[in-house]
Amino acid sequence: MKMKSHTFKILLAFIVFIAIGLSISNPALAVTGCNLLCEGSFTIDDIETAADLAALSACISVTGSLTIKYSPLTNLKELECLTHVGGVLLLWKNDSLESLAGLENLESVGLHLWIYHNESLTSLAGLKSLESIGGSLSIWNNSFLKDLAGLESLKSVVSSLEIYDNDSLTSLAGLENLKSAGGVLKIYDNDTLTSLADLESLESVADYLWIVSNHELCTSSAEALVDQLLDVGAIFSIDNKDCR
Repeated sequence: MKMKSHTFKILLAFIVFIAIGLSISNPALAVTGCNLLCEGSFTIDDIETAADLAALSACISVTGSLTIKYSPLTNLKELECLTHVGGVLLLWKNDSLESLAGLENLESVGLHLWIYHNESLTSLAGLKSLESIGGSLSIWNNSFLKDLAGLESLKSVVSSLEIYDNDSLTSLAGLENLKSAGGVLKIYDNDTLTSLADLESLESVADYLWIVSNHELCTSSAEALVDQLLDVGAIFSIDNKDCR
């Protein structure tokens, strides 16, 4: 009996020794906090979702793109370590996604931020720390999104700003501090949008504006925005509701 106990202790010590060795040889196994640089591009979808999240849970930066599509997630709390995405951050067709909670530490996106077809999304509040987007910001066909609150830290978009086909969007609250929309500003087919007043700090649109088919938005509001701009390229179209 004593021999068996002694053998068990030796075996247990050997297992612990091997585990420690693996942790030293592969730092990822020893990570307990937010300290991983995750190289390459990643996808979170409806296949092995938990494993996808676990692979990113300690990442402070993703050097490539991050695509979240067709997932069953209601929020993004497992991504709370993330501060930077080097490529594109795409949130696409996540029917259960209600909020972006979990992205509160995200400060920058190297290329584009595209938020498309998230049928349950009601808030962008999780993006409260986002300061820079190296390409375009596109918010499209999010049926229950009422405003853009959560983007208050964003001051400029390098390429373009496109907001379209968001059926419940009534205001652009959240964009109060945006000064530049890059080359292109497109706001169209937002059926309940009534005001552009939240673009009060916008100073420049380098190439052209396209503000059309927002059925409750007065064309005069778009005209007032044009008058406000210090630098504007071609005015492609600002045809909305005639409120005269």
